[in-house]
Amino acid sequence: MLVEGSVVCGYRIQRMLGSGGMGAVYLADDPALPRAVALKVLSAELCRDPDFRARFIREADTAASLEHPQIVSVYTRGQTDDGQLWIAMQFVDGTDADAALRAGAMTPIGPCTSSPKSAKHSTSPTPTTSSTATSNPPTSCSPGPGQRRTGLPR
Repeated sequence: MLVEGSVVCGYRIQRMLGSGGMGAVYLADDPALPRAVALKVLSAELCRDPDFRARFIREADTAASLEHPQIVSVYTRGQTDDGQLWIAMQFVDGTDADAALRAGAMTPIGPCTSSPKSAKHSTSPTPTTSSTATSNPPTSCSPGPGQRRTGLPR
C-alpha cells in the first residue's frame, strides 16, 4: 500500500481511492501537467505472474485506444524500478456507488442506469478482450457530458 506523499514514477500520491484483489487505485498528481490522475497499481504478487502482467498491459493498451465521453482516458502506463506495473488514467470525481448502496442512498439499478442508451453506447466501442478492469462490478457513477446527476447523494 502506498502512503500519502509517496512518489511512483513521478506521480505524487494524494490518497487511496480503492483496492481489491488486483491491486489499488490512487488519486495522484500528474508530474507533467496540472491535473489529478487515477493511478492503478497492480499488486506485487500479480506482477510476478507473466500472464497477469501481459493481461494488465493489454488492458492499458486497449483502453488507451478507446475514445468515448463515458470511458475514462488512459494517459500512460509503466512500471516501477522493482517491476510493479501501473496505469495513469483520467480521474473522474463521482459518487462511490458501492458506499451509496450500502448507506441506502440509492437503489441498486435506478440512478446509474437512468440512461440505458448512454450505458449501451459506452460499451459499444470496446473490443471483446479480457480485462482486469471488468472483473468486478462498477463502483462509481458519474453523469455524462451535459447531463446532470439525479438520484445520487451529494
